[in-house]
Amino acid sequence: MGRFQDLTILMTGATGGFGRSAAQRFASEGARLVLSDLVAEPLKNLADTLETETATLTGDIADERLSEALVKLALARFRKLDIAVNNAGVAQSLLELPLIPSREARRVIEIELLSVFYALKYQSPLWRSSIGRAAVGARLSILRRSPVWWAQRGFRSTRQQNTGSSD
Repeated sequence: MGRFQDLTILMTGATGGFGRSAAQRFASEGARLVLSDLVAEPLKNLADTLETETATLTGDIADERLSEALVKLALARFRKLDIAVNNAGVAQSLLELPLIPSREARRVIEIELLSVFYALKYQSPLWRSSIGRAAVGARLSILRRSPVWWAQRGFRSTRQQNTGSSD
């Protein structure tokens, strides 16, 4: 009997490196999986390789309706949701802040921040009932040259210039 035997685990960003490995491991440990990602074919291919019960739903995690639909799918198919791994993420350009298009910055915020908010909005009510547990993983992949990194670096550089300290 595996550590996740008979638990229902929801995972976004399921077809990426971490998502795929985690899904394979959870399946090998007896979990039932609700998997989501942006593109249907890789998601179906992953589900077909897993030796466990799976349910899949393709969509854009930046759309709040997908988070709601994933919870409904878990409840309809498995009658509970034990663990959520909110793993979906997006890579950003390796550009300096002034060169990053505003639409790209918005997309990063939608996926890295708002999607986790949407997920928790629909997952957390289950924790107050007998059909869920309070176990959530969240992925906030901030690459070194993301808008956040450049904003932080710019702040540090300005502050260091004022104090005379070095980087």
